[in-house]
Amino acid sequence: MSRPDTDTPLIQKLPTGPIDIIGDVHGEAEALNALLAHLGYTATGHPQGRSLAFVGDLVDRGPDSPGVVRKVQSLIQAGVAQCILGNHEMNILRGLTKQGNAWIFGKTESLDNTSTIHHQVAVNLTEREEMVNFFKKLPVALERDDLRVVHACWDNSCIELIRNDPFSLETFERHMLRIDREIESHPAMDNIDRGLRRQNHNPLKVLTSGPEQRAPRPFEANGKIRKQERKRWWMDYKAQPFCVFGHYWRTMVPGLPTGNQLFEDHMAEQALGPGFSMCIDYSVGGRWRERTNPDFQGKYVTRLAALRWPEKLLLYEDGSSFQVGNIQV
Repeated sequence: MSRPDTDTPLIQKLPTGPIDIIGDVHGEAEALNALLAHLGYTATGHPQGRSLAFVGDLVDRGPDSPGVVRKVQSLIQAGVAQCILGNHEMNILRGLTKQGNAWIFGKTESLDNTSTIHHQVAVNLTEREEMVNFFKKLPVALERDDLRVVHACWDNSCIELIRNDPFSLETFERHMLRIDREIESHPAMDNIDRGLRRQNHNPLKVLTSGPEQRAPRPFEANGKIRKQERKRWWMDYKAQPFCVFGHYWRTMVPGLPTGNQLFEDHMAEQALGPGFSMCIDYSVGGRWRERTNPDFQGKYVTRLAALRWPEKLLLYEDGSSFQVGNIQV
């Protein structure tokens, strides 16, 4: 895979002034357009000079990932927005076929091991190359004096390891080679510890998909038996600036399986842990489940959210909002 035309720092500065941070979109172009309208954005910007930041995972699962990417590209080109890499964009950069990314790899698939075939707008080879080149140029974190934005986890040691690196895929592969050599030098290491080392010792994996730990007992997820579980890193995050992230499916209602246990001691619209961080992924990546449910009445419970800063206001694509009261700044 070729390098991008220009080197892009993996850690970039956020602009000053009021900003709207949008959670994982996952190909839900209709929801994104509705949210942008409620936020007050047009193709040329915002009447009050606000700016946008996307936390990554623009793509996969939803019906129109190409439409989402093109919309975000146009906002970036207009000087209105910034966007960072999520783990789904990283999977595409690595050429990994995963559930939900058939739209770019030219396959028909079901999602979450169900028999439901999920329609997605696809791209041709030329469009695929254009989108891959766009992903190559995205940073993995954004920062300013009062705010940090990352896809899955803010870890200062990982940030400093890659701060001066210009290209995400090369950085990822370099660290994976290093970790593989470390594993080879410890032949007694069991498979779980090998998996944890590959997850937790690669800074790009930590930042885009979060740290993990050994699970107390094996569990089933998406049809697979897993022995590693996600770590609630935000419970120990007691730092300034305030950190906004996505990745972990947060839900408004019980019953959506992903992420509930991670947030079981928090209300859905609260900051997390001591109040210095907040996940704004409200499970829009699972919206396809609602559409394919025969009892669906047209009102979604999954949401696409934006956190307005410095107002500390959550705004959703249906126009509803919530004032977050426990943010520590």
